[in-house]
Amino acid sequence: MLANKIKTFHVLLYGTKMLGAKQDLLAPYGVDSTKQLTESELDELISYLQTLKQDESLIRNKELRTWRHKVLRQIHACGINTQDWNEVNRFMVQPRIAGKHMYECSLEELKVIHRKLHNVATNVTKKQNRLKDLTMLN
Repeated sequence: MLANKIKTFHVLLYGTKMLGAKQDLLAPYGVDSTKQLTESELDELISYLQTLKQDESLIRNKELRTWRHKVLRQIHACGINTQDWNEVNRFMVQPRIAGKHMYECSLEELKVIHRKLHNVATNVTKKQNRLKDLTMLN
């Protein structure tokens, strides 16, 4: 029974394209492997992934996709490699940024995060320009 649930979990993990976030999903349970999870914990994770899979219609929402793209551009401007989703999610999980993964953010949250990241990127650019000016003076 447990082996079937582990298989279901992995199928859903693959179906939601979250293979890279497996460790992030397991971390709150204090385990490194799905074999270490209890049946109820597995049920909880399976339920969560099924909810994400059902919400794929939200992902197709044009406005949501547009704002995710805008946020990704700002993340890139902050110097984060946006080709690596693990790196993007590690950045997004920081409490000062979003406190959650990109795929968990609502449209309103994405707009707020975009504004925050725009300010961060602006400050990074200012600091870089200030460093350039100081090196030119030396």
